[in-house]
Amino acid sequence: MLSLPHGTNTASERTKNFFSIRYKLMIAFGLLTVAASAVLVFSSVYTARNLTMKKVAEHLKDKAIDTAQIIDASFKQQTYYLETIGRILLKEPDLSWVEKAAVLEEEAKDHPELKGIYIYDTEGWLHLANGERYYSGDNKDVQKALAGNIAILEPYKDRVENIIVVSVLIPIFDRSKKVSGMLCADFDGLILNDYIKNIVVGQSGISYILSEDGTTIAYKETKYVLEQYNTIKKAEKDPSLAVLPLLKKEQ
Repeated sequence: MLSLPHGTNTASERTKNFFSIRYKLMIAFGLLTVAASAVLVFSSVYTARNLTMKKVAEHLKDKAIDTAQIIDASFKQQTYYLETIGRILLKEPDLSWVEKAAVLEEEAKDHPELKGIYIYDTEGWLHLANGERYYSGDNKDVQKALAGNIAILEPYKDRVENIIVVSVLIPIFDRSKKVSGMLCADFDGLILNDYIKNIVVGQSGISYILSEDGTTIAYKETKYVLEQYNTIKKAEKDPSLAVLPLLKKEQ
């Protein structure tokens, strides 16, 4: 019987090595497939997340524009009513400024949404029903209204009633289209909250409105509006809040 030379592989050994290499290749290709699948899944999730965030951002921008238009339309509707009252009062030459102020004071009581209606003369003097008057002719918003343009002020603390209000300044024109006076209607300072309370993002996202200088003018936690919380000023002292002013600047 012939004996095989030492070191020569038998058929079974060659078969065993073949399958060993095959299994190694299968494992290698399997690992590559898993890795590729993981990359694809991650890429898909990342892409989907970016698309979702983009859609959310676009939705919020559209919602912001819609809300601004609704607020604008709401206040304009109020101005029509106030303009009518103002024209009637200013056409009464026999009534003094104090008497006109008294009429407006009573009128405001019939409208719960109003904190007060006040009258200004063309020099910028605010006249009250108790005979007091305050000069505001140097105020830019008063000047804007006396120049013939409606001005809507952000929430601020009223110096007469010492409460947070949103004021609408309405010029009143005579028959010759000349400004003959101005009305100021003060609304509850939390009125803007009504326009954002139903705007949500996902399950826990909230909406709020900041003024140009970073003051909170509408938020579900009303204390921030009443305290006139300013994000930008707070961020100057608290670095953890610095991202908020940056987000605002990007808008």
